[in-house]
Order: sequence, then structure tokens, then C-alpha cells
Amino acid sequence: MTASRRWRRWRLGIYWADDLRLEHLLRLRWPARSVAFHPSLPLLAVGTGDYDGGYCFDGELLLVDLESGWTRSMLDAERDVRLVEWLDDRTLRLLVAPRSEDTEGAHDHGYEFVLERDWGGAGEHTISLNTGDKPLVEAPVRRSAEAELLELSPGWTRRRQVWDVARVGDGRVLAVLERVALEAWSVSGEREWAVPDEAGGRQIAVAPDERSAMVNISERTRLVEGRWTRPSGHALRVSLADGNVLETFDIGASMVFTTREDGWLALRDVRYKEERPQTRLVSPEGIEAGRVALGRCVGGHHVLRVRKSPELHFIQGRNSASPRDDTWVVSVGVPDGEVRRLFPLEWEAGVDRLIFGGPAVRVDGALVHGGGLAARRGRMADSEYIVRRRLPDGAVDWLLRGDFTVTALEADGDTVYAALQAGEIVALNAADGTVRWRTEIPGTPLSMSLDRDGRMLIGTAEGRILDCDVTAH
Repeated sequence: MTASRRWRRWRLGIYWADDLRLEHLLRLRWPARSVAFHPSLPLLAVGTGDYDGGYCFDGELLLVDLESGWTRSMLDAERDVRLVEWLDDRTLRLLVAPRSEDTEGAHDHGYEFVLERDWGGAGEHTISLNTGDKPLVEAPVRRSAEAELLELSPGWTRRRQVWDVARVGDGRVLAVLERVALEAWSVSGEREWAVPDEAGGRQIAVAPDERSAMVNISERTRLVEGRWTRPSGHALRVSLADGNVLETFDIGASMVFTTREDGWLALRDVRYKEERPQTRLVSPEGIEAGRVALGRCVGGHHVLRVRKSPELHFIQGRNSASPRDDTWVVSVGVPDGEVRRLFPLEWEAGVDRLIFGGPAVRVDGALVHGGGLAARRGRMADSEYIVRRRLPDGAVDWLLRGDFTVTALEADGDTVYAALQAGEIVALNAADGTVRWRTEIPGTPLSMSLDRDGRMLIGTAEGRILDCDVTAH
């Protein structure tokens, strides 16, 4: 199973003006600087580019067929295209940055090119740009995309990454995202309420009675007064009736939730420099029942986000101060906090590599988990994995390796669903790992939640929540 593992941070959405329906989503190598619709043909010219932070200006000119979504990079070399403008049906004007910052005025000037041709057949040709003795022209001041959209639609607000989604019994959808601690959507698709938050939520844990939910507010590292710091995280218990915050758990640390199907919740302190971090065990009633020492949580090495589990699972290092020490998958009992070592995270003996944890799901007495691999020296091919490990001994039932990044895993018993960062959902046979089907989605999936009736919620990096029927495949 292969897919591009590079998460192209920059994206451009093409929507219908009447109902804001997404028609095409382009994943860009550089941010879009300028776009222009052809006067008569279903074509869009897109200029992209950026400064690499050290010396060069890179980018490309894209031509997009608005009917098929076909996209081609038109230049024979990477160039920062700062302006695209159709002068008429045959003429496209470009403003292209110098190749490097050695040129005076490189950051706010560009070379002008006027290209004339039959653009209906433009995809057959690659364009060469020769600056020669061209003079530099001052580039126009670029307005932000937010400013443009606010002018077109004053009520518009930007939605950001949807980190977790869940559906409750009455059909409502819950989501956490950047700058929103928790929001609720009705069955008809209207947002009922939202709890604003500067950082935003990361995980949702719905109480067994579905009257409230716990939300993880774990802020990212920020540059404060010249130093990189991570603000203390906290958790909120929110009423699902009206969005009121019922309780705040301020443990003074960034945390990760680990959940059990019966409602037990663990809040793991993930501060790397904390000498003796504590993991708090919270009962289904929202009461702290005990604490357990699991050692340091080293970045992505010790992350294990397990769905649909009857146990609390973690990754623990034998000496957790370093990811180089061997790591184990463990379970923690409640309320006593007893730590039970299950199996080493490394499934091959005698190899010298690092293993990163990631999303996981329990299925038929096994743990299916995904993550990354890294060589201690040099580079490694097929550095991402999905593996099924038998419980409790960790024997490997099947293993998939490739050039993909798994952002979420779900299962319905005989099928495991993997969300890939490249914009795909892949359905795997839970017994042997073979691919049953795969489909692209209009976005970059970050989170996933599957109902018993085959309805799947997908939260995307673009701020959208997709409601899909996986039984249709």
C-alpha cells in the first residue's frame, strides 16, 4: 500500500458560488500567491511560491481544468510566481520573482512576462522563462485570503484543523478544532453551540450517559519572549445539552487522553522534561480515582491513541528518558493503576531503528496500530507502517509498510479503516491486511469515528466534517 507521505501544507479549494459546494481541492507545494479565472475557458491559472528561508525563491505556475480537476505545472523550472493575470483569451501576464535573494529588491519585485497562445491546448507545452536583461517591476501588495473572503462574505469565519469527532446517540455530531474547545451540530447540519478557546480542543471523551464530554485542551509550543514554551494544558467537562463548561481539570501540564469503552479515562502528562510525570485515572463519573507513573513520554515515540478498547493501553519505555531504550505496549488497570507489560513495540529482533507510535484500534483480540520508522543512521525506505499485533503476546498477524502516513484508524470488526495524510481512506481486511477498497476524500483527514450503522465521520485539516456511508463500497 503506497501513498505520498508528504503532507502538503498548502491547499487551494475551488467552490461553487451558489452553495459553496467544494468542487476541487488542490494540494500545493508552495502557498498560492495569485489566482485568475480564464475569461472564457474553464481554466484557472494559479501562481504559487515562497522564500525558502535561506537563499532561494521557489514556486510554480499551475493550470487547472475546472471541469476535470486536471492540473499541470507549466514551467520547466521552479519559480516563485507572484502574479497571474489574464489580459484577454490568449494572453496571460506573469510576475516572477528572481531566483535568489542576491538580486536587489528580490523580496518585493519581479520580472514581467506576457505569454500569448491558445490556452485550450496549453497542457501540451512546457514554458521556459528567460529573464535576460529584463528590468525588475514592483510586485503588488498581496492581500490575505482571509481579507478577500471577508469582503466577499462579511459573515465568513475561518475553520481550522478538526482534531477529533464523535457522534452521540441522538445523532448530533461533536467536534474539536483549532480555536474551538468543543462544538455540536444537529442532525440537520446546523451548529447548535460552540465553546470558543484560544488554543482549541484536541480530543473528545464522551461520558457513558452522553450528558457531558471531557475535552483535552493541549496547546502547541509557542515562541514567547524569545523562548519556545508550551503553555500548560487542561481538560474541560462540557454539558452536551447547551455547551456550558461544568468543570475544569487544570493539571498544569500538556496531556494526552487514553480511553476505555466503559468510560474510564487516563490523562497522561506528556512533558518531556518532567522528571516524574503522573498519569491521572478518571472514573466514568468524572472523579479522579488514582495516579500512576508511566515514565516520560518522548514525543511521537510514546504516542498510542487507541479506539474501541476495553483496556487502557500505553507505550512505555523501560527507561523512558530516551527513545533509544526499548519500549513496550502496556495496559493499566483501574482503579488500582497496576501496570501490565504486554509486548515490545519492536516486532523484529536484532534491528537497529527507532519506532514511532500513532493511531491504533482494538479488533478481535488484537491491536492494530500505525506509525513511523526511522534508521539511526542514513535514510529508510518504506518508513511508515500499519501492523496487527495479537494480544497479549504481540505476535504479528500482518504488516504493511510503505510511503504513507496514517492519521487515524477505525474498525467495525472485519474491516480496518486507515485515514492517510495524502487524502485517502483505505479499507483493509482485518484478518489479513489486504486492501478491500480505497477512496480519495475532499480534504486531508486528521480524525475519524465510525458508528455501528456504517456511518463514518471524518475531520479534516481544512476544517470540514465529512459524514460518509462506508457500507456503500
